[in-house]
Amino acid sequence: MFEFYGTLILVEKIFFYCAAFGGMLFAVRLMLMLVGGHGGDFDASGADAIHGTADFSHGGDSDVSFKVLTLQGVSAFFMMFGLVGLCVSKMLPRQPEALQVVSIAAGTAAGVFTAWLIAKLFSMMMKLQSDGSLHIENAVGQQGTVYLNIPAEGTGKIQIAIQGSLRVCEAVSAKKEAIKSGTPVTVTAVFSGSTLAVEKL
Repeated sequence: MFEFYGTLILVEKIFFYCAAFGGMLFAVRLMLMLVGGHGGDFDASGADAIHGTADFSHGGDSDVSFKVLTLQGVSAFFMMFGLVGLCVSKMLPRQPEALQVVSIAAGTAAGVFTAWLIAKLFSMMMKLQSDGSLHIENAVGQQGTVYLNIPAEGTGKIQIAIQGSLRVCEAVSAKKEAIKSGTPVTVTAVFSGSTLAVEKL
């Protein structure tokens, strides 16, 4: 190991340190993921952390370029910059050192591509996730059954499936007519935050 390090020129030592630093970050990040930790990611988009990564904004459409600034992106950049740069440098002639610009360019390109690829993969993963929040407006147009009588003036309750989950919600008659328990209804609107307006099928 020390003999190998002794053969490195200045630019190769920089590559070596970058690869070691990036590899260490990557290993720590992997260990934290395996034990269920968050990994301390930071996201320049200002969104919070998603399960083990930065919270790539649950809005889902934020620019991928901002997501490169996560622990995964930083560690991937340094690791690939160091590894590819060192490999290319070793293949170049020792002289002239001006040729090392090629190894720096190759390492930079590899690091940027790897960081972008990881950001893209996590962005795709985020689109597959659901926050699990109930959005009552999704009930509009759905069919349900009156659970407690709905008077012409006043509220009753209906049983309805919203986002795949069966729920009991307060409801009023959209046509101001009494609706008996067990009557199938359809939701036409949402009133007062969570009260549904329904009418007979």
